[in-house]
Amino acid sequence: MRQRTFGWILAMLAPFLAAGLVTAWLRHNDLVKRQKALDMEARTLVRDNEALDSVLDLVSLDVFKEFEVRKRLNFVKPGEKLVIFISPSPMPSTPPEPNFFEKIKLFFKRD
Repeated sequence: MRQRTFGWILAMLAPFLAAGLVTAWLRHNDLVKRQKALDMEARTLVRDNEALDSVLDLVSLDVFKEFEVRKRLNFVKPGEKLVIFISPSPMPSTPPEPNFFEKIKLFFKRD
């Protein structure tokens, strides 16, 4: 009688145990995927950080600073002459002719 009762209890608990195991397995797989994605993102961020560090090293050079000051602020050293190149203004273009619908809108436009 005890074995039968134990068997029935085990049979009733088996689906719950199976569902718990499947849920735990699915959570584990999800966490593994997330961990891999985060590791990949961390590697990408490290590479980006290294690239930004190299750009910062370049920008921190005195030669680069002098170039930017001369270029943007038109600074010159004593004895130098400032030369500014002015590009020619673009030729004015004729406005495009209005299409059919625009002509209709203009025709019916109220003043």
